[in-house]
Amino acid sequence: MKLKPLLIITPSLLLSVSIVMAEEYQSFSSIGYTNVDSSRSYDATSVGITYFFEKQQTLGPLDQFKYINSSTNVFGNYSHYDNSERFNGGGNLFINNFVIGGSYSYYDYDSGSSDHYNARVGYLISEDLIVNAYANKSKGFDTDYHFSLHIITN
Repeated sequence: MKLKPLLIITPSLLLSVSIVMAEEYQSFSSIGYTNVDSSRSYDATSVGITYFFEKQQTLGPLDQFKYINSSTNVFGNYSHYDNSERFNGGGNLFINNFVIGGSYSYYDYDSGSSDHYNARVGYLISEDLIVNAYANKSKGFDTDYHFSLHIITN
């Protein structure tokens, strides 16, 4: 893959997208390319999208995105490395102040593949405070649980 054409085309596409979405947006997309040249060299490409079921308002240049997302959404990502691929998809459902979410990831390596499942339940205490409980299960391993508390302060 030639990098030079990608470097010329990508900024033009991103500029046109940002002009169209100056006041509100309903999806957030990304595309990436990485070249690592070290003892473990590799190339990676990725593409992803998050779709919100409600339009999201831009909040200005100093506060572009809410740090705690409270909108129902679905997402998908695909990454390709020299010797592996990864697919990830999932979503979050907000009902009043409760959130239920989940995702599935599939990794395909030269030496095999693996599946990963994630579940989330949470409660939005305020616009700046959310508590979450997560369960993560990978094929062949025990389920891991963890909890988080996100507080946004000015």
